[in-house]
Amino acid sequence: MDFQVLATIKIMDYETPDFKPKIFTGIRPIIRYEGMIGGSCALDLGDKKEAFPGETVEVSIDFLNPENHKPLMYVGLSFGLYAGNKKLAVGIVNVLD
Repeated sequence: MDFQVLATIKIMDYETPDFKPKIFTGIRPIIRYEGMIGGSCALDLGDKKEAFPGETVEVSIDFLNPENHKPLMYVGLSFGLYAGNKKLAVGIVNVLD
């Protein structure tokens, strides 16, 4: 079952000496949203190779286990992307495919 989401994400706007949020094509963050406390996904930024703190970008999201996500997702759903317990970005679903 193929399932892909198109979304707008905003990279978190904080930096510490040991952590600087950065998103790039191929990254596999954990996605968390209402009804899903954590699931693996992969991001594709299209023509853009990477995004940095404070930037807002369009991404496509693929899922390792799409059957777990498809029944829970809808256009307008807010979500967070995480590396461990550190939030990389927040986003909103624009299109379900």
